[in-house]
Amino acid sequence: MSNEAVHLDRARFEADPVDPRRMPPDDAAGMQGHIIFGDNLAYLRTMPGASIDLIYIDPPFNTGRVQARKQLRTVRDDSSPDRIGFKGNGYRTEVLGEKAFDDTFEDFTSFIVPRLEEAHRVLKPTGSLFLHIDYREVHYCKVYLDQIFGRASFINEIIWAYDYGARSRRRWSAKHDNILWYAKDPDEYTFNFDDIDRIPYMAPSLVGPEKAARGKTPTDTWWHTIVSPTGREKTGYPTQKPLGVVERIVRLHSREGDTVLDFFAGSGTIGEACAKLRRNFILVDNNPEAIEVMKRRLAKFRPAIVNMPQPTKKPVSSVQSPGHVHVLAAAVWEYEDAALPRLRGPKKDLDMVRALFSASSTLGVYQDKQIQTLANPTVEELRSAVVKYAMDRSAKGDILIFYFSGHGSVLANNEFGLCLKDTKIRPDGGGCLPLSVLSFDDIIRTLTAADVHPVFIIDACFSGKAGQNEQNKVVEAMHDDVHRVAASSYGLLCACYGEALAHDTDDGGAFTKALYEVASAGLADDTHRQKPHLQLSDFSRPIQQRLTTTGFPLPKLYLGPDLPEFPLVRNAGFQPRTETLMAYHRQTLELLWDGGKDRTVSLTEILRKLGQSAYGNHSKLSLGPWDLVEDGEDTKHRRLTKRGRLFVAGKLKVPETIEKGAKGEWRPADHAREVGLADIGGARNSRKPSRSPRR
Repeated sequence: MSNEAVHLDRARFEADPVDPRRMPPDDAAGMQGHIIFGDNLAYLRTMPGASIDLIYIDPPFNTGRVQARKQLRTVRDDSSPDRIGFKGNGYRTEVLGEKAFDDTFEDFTSFIVPRLEEAHRVLKPTGSLFLHIDYREVHYCKVYLDQIFGRASFINEIIWAYDYGARSRRRWSAKHDNILWYAKDPDEYTFNFDDIDRIPYMAPSLVGPEKAARGKTPTDTWWHTIVSPTGREKTGYPTQKPLGVVERIVRLHSREGDTVLDFFAGSGTIGEACAKLRRNFILVDNNPEAIEVMKRRLAKFRPAIVNMPQPTKKPVSSVQSPGHVHVLAAAVWEYEDAALPRLRGPKKDLDMVRALFSASSTLGVYQDKQIQTLANPTVEELRSAVVKYAMDRSAKGDILIFYFSGHGSVLANNEFGLCLKDTKIRPDGGGCLPLSVLSFDDIIRTLTAADVHPVFIIDACFSGKAGQNEQNKVVEAMHDDVHRVAASSYGLLCACYGEALAHDTDDGGAFTKALYEVASAGLADDTHRQKPHLQLSDFSRPIQQRLTTTGFPLPKLYLGPDLPEFPLVRNAGFQPRTETLMAYHRQTLELLWDGGKDRTVSLTEILRKLGQSAYGNHSKLSLGPWDLVEDGEDTKHRRLTKRGRLFVAGKLKVPETIEKGAKGEWRPADHAREVGLADIGGARNSRKPSRSPRR
């Protein structure tokens, strides 16, 4: 690429960095490089499908600790040395800088799975994914990728073995990483065997001089040293991977001019490998330190730098907001054409949907006037309901939850169609007549034309000739349709089964039943138990876990980054967060009161005099039912409120325990006793309470 072309490309993105979809991966002559600063999932969701030739990712390994690397230099210093070297000379070590990131995830599954699903979507049919991970998460990732790509798409597990670093005295020292290779199409993928590098034989005398001189091809175990702590390749970024390992993957699994994506780019090793081998590269990371490292490392290749905008979330403030969220649910179990089998499950599915969303049930948050259900509608009846909803919108930005249960049909170009009561099968039995089904794409276009955020929940099996082998392609096509039309503001939770796998019983479809059972039980784990309402994103993993135990195909969830947050159902597992007055609260109040002097105290003084517990919990004394402490002249100083002065003077009592309600308000906990200052810190509350009670 010429210097002029690079400058033009950079200027284009700096002038308008809002829409990274304008970036052409392979439409210009020569190598192109792009460094994207922003959230990788948000960026992936803006990318067109089937646009990337090779993906290599080295995500955080979930080690449970902060990954950090210090940059040091040693200088001669005889006056104040920290070490003595050759001939008694003194040396001092200086810290030049430190780069770090937090490698801890409470829910690694929810973090990694949506990104792997997007990786599969953006890969070209001949593309491959290489996932670099270690022993902590590799077994989970293998299961996830088997579900997303299909088990047949697993090609190799590559072991990168090295021999450097400390040794364990309690177990065999872990000195390898795992690299999982999945091809999107296991029958057609890029593998440039003729370009493979050869390695020496371990016993060359046993193979003869000709073979010994040529060397042998590597196996799935690669011996390669880590990045030398003192070598020229070192960037100082923690977890940097060696160029030799990454270069081998790029050289053998892509061709000149191909586009390679790394959305956990870190130090940018993929970028350097691609530039040397004349591949285009896209590097994505949300760590400013990683971006700076890549800019320095790849400066000679002059990549374009793109700053991703932050997603604009528009939360729904009240579950009772009239007209903001509506539900349109259709279920079909009776068909006029005898060639379409009658179903038993959708009738029960419709009952479960009403129970999920109606405020008259224990789960629902929407009024009955916001919910429309259609039993056995014809094509025209459902089409008219969608059009009427779109035409009746007086406000922009409404959300429609569109639910469908029944037969589905695969049309041309893997387009999905909904089979309604009057859908007809072709005379030759080769699928449905196109005009007798309702096109999924038409529904999307109608809703987005009315500036509606569509959220689709589809529980359908395929009809006609479509079967299990087409499942992933159709689901991807549905996602591409909604993504293309609705941009980045949509939701799609989809469970499409091959006809032979459709679980049709009097109890309803397996997917809808799992959705209903998860909602009925609620989510009471550490992540969800203090959420009074559950959103669509909360359901993906629990539904997968429930369906996995029964052997049914797992659903796909796609969420656009600009979809407004909205409550889907009440959380039956909601447990209010509680706070109880503790001994360190009393100490803080006494410090501020100071025998009647009523002082304004800095946070530093609280930490120095009372310790970490008082320092970390002083702000809780400002919560509504207590309202004992407020900011002083700024947020770094604290003082007593009027209520606080009355409380420490013994003229006021407050509830000992408070809780956070479903609407975010703080209130006295049920059966909380009223206490004064002298009552705080006794045996009843001498320990630090958990943030919420366990049930």
